[in-house]
Amino acid sequence: MIEWRDHEAAPPHALGHPETAREREGVLVRRPSHAPPRAAEEPARAGPGRGPTSFDVLTEIIENRTPGSLCPR
Repeated sequence: MIEWRDHEAAPPHALGHPETAREREGVLVRRPSHAPPRAAEEPARAGPGRGPTSFDVLTEIIENRTPGSLCPR
């Protein structure tokens, strides 16, 4: 069981769209030249608040690997 306390109290930028865009830009810099073109579009989508956030991706990974184990409080 993973209990994530006060996840809503975290600063909006912590795992939201701005952080997601910053993270994806870092990945873009390190991506191989043969990576799919959609990889270059991800930071642009995250910047204006579209698409999943880092928080969404993290919670999805946890739920996919251990269903029912995440307990946000």
